[in-house]
Amino acid sequence: IPYQVAFAPASLTKPPVEEILLQNTLWPELHKLYGHGYEVYQCAAAPDGTTLATSCKAAKQQFAAIILWECENWTKIGELVHHNLTVTRLKFSPDSQFLLSVSRARDWAVWNV
Repeated sequence: IPYQVAFAPASLTKPPVEEILLQNTLWPELHKLYGHGYEVYQCAAAPDGTTLATSCKAAKQQFAAIILWECENWTKIGELVHHNLTVTRLKFSPDSQFLLSVSRARDWAVWNV
């Protein structure tokens, strides 16, 4: 049986377009989440699969908010504002009732979500 290569690596000289990304990534992009001022830095999924929490790079409180997303329709369901710098860690409790957030400023918060 001759060996056939199903994938050939691409040499890129500029950022790839969506078609190239779809053909050459393990997990194709299914949905984009819009709401943060900068690129997403951290995310956490609730163990019950209903909620996703995201944070982005931030140097001011207005950008350091955590956004909560409902996972069935990917709609924004809440915004948690407390931190002044990038939220570097997010973790849901095992029962999905609480969210722990830790920021670059070395402060933390526990949210009842």
